Amino acid sequence: MNLQQVGFVLFLVVACFLASRDEARCEIPRGSFADVKRLGPTVSAEGMGEAAVDTLQTVSADGLTIYFTSFRDGGYGGADLWQAKRSSISEPFGPAMNLGPEINTADFENFPNISSDGRTLYFASTRAAGQGGFDLYQATRPTIDDSFGNVMNLGPGVNTSFVERGPNISNNGLMLYFTSNRTDTEGGDDIYMATRSDVSEPFENPINLGPGINSPTDEFVPSVASDGLTMFFSDFVRSPFRPGGKGDSDIWVAVRDAINAPFGDVVNLNDFSLNSNVNTVFRENAPFISQDWPASGSKLYFSSQPDGNVDIWQATWFPEKQGDFDGYGELDSDDINRLLQGIANETNDVRLDLTNDNLVNDADLATWIRKLRKTWFGDANLDGVFDSTDFVQVFQTDEYEDGIDANSTWETGDWNGDLEFDSGDFVMAFQDGGYENGPRNALNAVPEPSSSMLLLLGLFGCAASRRNFRQVNLVDDPFPK
Repeated sequence: MNLQQVGFVLFLVVACFLASRDEARCEIPRGSFADVKRLGPTVSAEGMGEAAVDTLQTVSADGLTIYFTSFRDGGYGGADLWQAKRSSISEPFGPAMNLGPEINTADFENFPNISSDGRTLYFASTRAAGQGGFDLYQATRPTIDDSFGNVMNLGPGVNTSFVERGPNISNNGLMLYFTSNRTDTEGGDDIYMATRSDVSEPFENPINLGPGINSPTDEFVPSVASDGLTMFFSDFVRSPFRPGGKGDSDIWVAVRDAINAPFGDVVNLNDFSLNSNVNTVFRENAPFISQDWPASGSKLYFSSQPDGNVDIWQATWFPEKQGDFDGYGELDSDDINRLLQGIANETNDVRLDLTNDNLVNDADLATWIRKLRKTWFGDANLDGVFDSTDFVQVFQTDEYEDGIDANSTWETGDWNGDLEFDSGDFVMAFQDGGYENGPRNALNAVPEPSSSMLLLLGLFGCAASRRNFRQVNLVDDPFPK
């Protein structure tokens, strides 16, 4: 084991210890990236020459300035850094402007990333006097109204004789994420993190983020949310691509519970974001998440090439209504059936974990029914009450103890999450105490069950003693009322 590997192991040990001290698990943002669209002609260089390419973007914290890489006409050589501004986030960006000879050279300048205060621009360049290949640089300015200058190589604490690119600076300026193809990668380009104790100090000791993030394929252009808990990144433009993608290069997401904890499992953006269609069979890469994410209306900027032109696109974040697992704005049978499937299959889908206990179980079912939908167990038609119309509905389906495995849903009588309609579902429903008691939110307390209800419950309880079914412990009821 080399020193770098030892360092990573120590990092994980310390991170896990620090994370274990936090009793509360952070809530993973839930919602959908939708309203996907190209940024438009002022940024996208359509018609400015066949070689026009716009990509690798970063946006200021106030959302008013976008910096990006372009091969368009009017540059200083290879790829140049450009910017476009607007006076309001509700307006389109204005005309693109080259950042000028203080930043751009006859070589390649690309992968810009702006600091949260807007006064430091990080980027990659192949200019002379570097460590080798692409190196990481920074340019500074006294105020956001000044031009960038004072370009400096980030030095041997970060750069090597290999390729370093795709910088992403943390909100506090103390962590720098980037990609490199140096010798200790999992394969191809990997994501690394370098740190410093103060913004006046140089970055040092880059750590490979390890096999939880990195893979034998290429990891490209990390973008970490402002709270430091969610990382977006993409495949590189060349194959092979990470398994599980939607086509060509895709955008991926990983989350963690705390700043000092390692990132968790990597998921495709379309699976992280409900009903998202950001990733397609075409090429999507180079994500940048806006500083205000996950606020409603925040943006994900990325590059895509659906029609042959590499352009900058954006998707808007719409936060999920809790319990709305399909993202269609209503808590309906599709949502609860998705939860019932998750419970029966013992899934670890974090979107179904409504109680944030790392489990998908009865407690999540109770939360959906009682707290979110504000109804009763047994309300098969989800009209807000549990009454005889629900019995008529479920018995018309002929699924009661029909001997067919896992064929029932909420509306056909599965009220306890085993995908069957049997006496266990009646025990569950009558235990909840809502039969013919009107809407749940109209009651200040759970009423005492009527004598007819107790008789029914007793009959089903007797039936339960003759067969196996999923039954709730009546002494230790997991369903908070």
